[in-house]
Amino acid sequence: MPREVKIGTELQGRYVVSQLLGDGGFGIVWHATDKQEGRDVAIKRMKNLGGGELESLLAEARQIKALRGHKNIVEMYETFDDDGEGFLVMEYVEGRSLQDIFQSHARARTWLDTEEALDYFKQLLDGLSFAHSHAIFHRDIISPQKS
Repeated sequence: MPREVKIGTELQGRYVVSQLLGDGGFGIVWHATDKQEGRDVAIKRMKNLGGGELESLLAEARQIKALRGHKNIVEMYETFDDDGEGFLVMEYVEGRSLQDIFQSHARARTWLDTEEALDYFKQLLDGLSFAHSHAIFHRDIISPQKS
């Protein structure tokens, strides 16, 4: 039976859950406090994983730790398996998501300012370029060639 995670839940003896940030098809994201490091973190609880998907995902997330220090990439602090469920502990970034920004423009039937749109695009490309230079490829953007 999956572990119940709610406000106040403590994970790994150090992460205290404080707020639900989002719930999508692939995972649930919580805002939490890392008692050991004294910082805010985002914890993504993976869902709907079967077979070897969990270990594959956790291994991939561990590789992402190599991308530390780039301003356009959220840092991956830790991964762990709790009774067959995968958790990713990441840097917590305050602010609106790009999806929220786009949706608010769509609702208002307005366009992003050209300079603002170009700035977002440049930031995305900078992050992707840095990841690609470390042989890490975002699945939603590109898949590596198989030999």
